[in-house]
Amino acid sequence: MICLDASVVAKLVLPEPYSDAVHALYAAAEKSGEPIVAPNLLPFEVTNIIRKRMIREAMSISDAEIAVEQFLKLAITLVSPSDVHRDALKLADVFGLRAAYDAHYVVLAGLLGCDLWTDDDELIRVVGTQFPYVRAISTYQVPMTNGN
Repeated sequence: MICLDASVVAKLVLPEPYSDAVHALYAAAEKSGEPIVAPNLLPFEVTNIIRKRMIREAMSISDAEIAVEQFLKLAITLVSPSDVHRDALKLADVFGLRAAYDAHYVVLAGLLGCDLWTDDDELIRVVGTQFPYVRAISTYQVPMTNGN
């Protein structure tokens, strides 16, 4: 099982740095049957990332709708254990996180005993040493194919 945060999932539907690594990680998980999970807030965050792309880079509404549809087709199980909100609030407070959103991913991965893949440099810097399962997508090793 792996947990993906919104900064990583967005790379599956929008061209961004490390999109190749995210696609390889997603494909490897699908191929092996490894479940991919995220907290229930993932769709809200990904939709917001797409909206920001519309504003910042003049992405058209039709392209944005395509990205949302692609996101909705991804095989990601949304889960929300009962303690995740309370624990996320505590973690955000202890580590001085500005928002509790990111803490939800950290807490969920901890509760499920799996890696959390993120492209959030601040999150990695702030909690990565205390939670070694918080992994930077920039460190994912894309497997070589026979054609390479």
